[in-house]
Amino acid sequence: MRLLATAALLALGLLVSRPPVVVGDAPDGLETLADYIARFGECTDTLSLPTLSQRPDTHIQHTPGGCDYGGLPGYWNSTARDAGTAWRVLTPGCATRNLLPQHAGTADCKGGPKRPPKIVLILGDSVDRELVQGASKFLDLELLKCRRVRVLQPACGDAVVATMHLYGVSMEGPWHYNISEPYTSILKGAVEHDWRGHYKLPDPDLVVMNSNMWDISRAYQLAQANLTNDWNMRMLPRAFVDEWLANATVMVNFVKRTFPHAALAWHTVAPGSHKYDAYGTMNHLTIGRHSFVVQLNAAGRMLAQRFGMSLVDYDQMVAGFHDWSYLKDQHHPSEQSS
Repeated sequence: MRLLATAALLALGLLVSRPPVVVGDAPDGLETLADYIARFGECTDTLSLPTLSQRPDTHIQHTPGGCDYGGLPGYWNSTARDAGTAWRVLTPGCATRNLLPQHAGTADCKGGPKRPPKIVLILGDSVDRELVQGASKFLDLELLKCRRVRVLQPACGDAVVATMHLYGVSMEGPWHYNISEPYTSILKGAVEHDWRGHYKLPDPDLVVMNSNMWDISRAYQLAQANLTNDWNMRMLPRAFVDEWLANATVMVNFVKRTFPHAALAWHTVAPGSHKYDAYGTMNHLTIGRHSFVVQLNAAGRMLAQRFGMSLVDYDQMVAGFHDWSYLKDQHHPSEQSS
């Protein structure tokens, strides 16, 4: 078994192809480029991509009951030599294809890309950062960084994978890392100045979302400030989960307005390493308990159903494995499991 997170990227790659969107007036509340640069600095790297203006006018549709590779029952073949063949789907007629070699830095790029590039944007937390960094190392691709956006420089120009941090679905603080603004402000600036401004990228074909660990971290911060239940609680209060669902619903609608032609997907996260007590207490204090991750993963699956989003169920992909086989620390995926 190699690179579970790269296999998650493989599942995402089976979903894409979308037209560009004409950028109109700057969104309300968007700070000027000068102010943005003053806060986050200049960007110096360059993304090399051909034929971005020649993308096909096709639409991605999520078909219930179809080959939704991120959520179909399957298992890991531990004897597989390549990460792209390790995941075996049980549903007849939905066998996966190994797409990883064509995206590797060693791929044969003679003649250039055969089609306009497919673009995947992952909105999430540090789990997604590690996923993209792990894929960068495994595929031997350069990882470009411009302020709030990280982009894999594709070898043959046929696919782009990028990530931005969300810092949680709540519009009210506290937020992780002492962030002082909600995701709406973060995405407006990153999309306008980093994505469209610096990298000159059109809107993505597919947007994959995840907001779990940092929202649990927010619950910890609230508990530490004595604003909610004691942090020794066995489960997140139902009111917290309901509020998370309401906030996540608003967030998904915001993303839909930002990228109106993009297909949407949600992914679950794997639980972090935990102490061997009766309550599933995580070693990393701010992640609380195993039950917290389970609760928000379940809420994320419900959210995907409500919006008809594709689901990449990473939690189910690693179910049954010991946490040391897919984690590099307390809760981040290892390079082998990325």
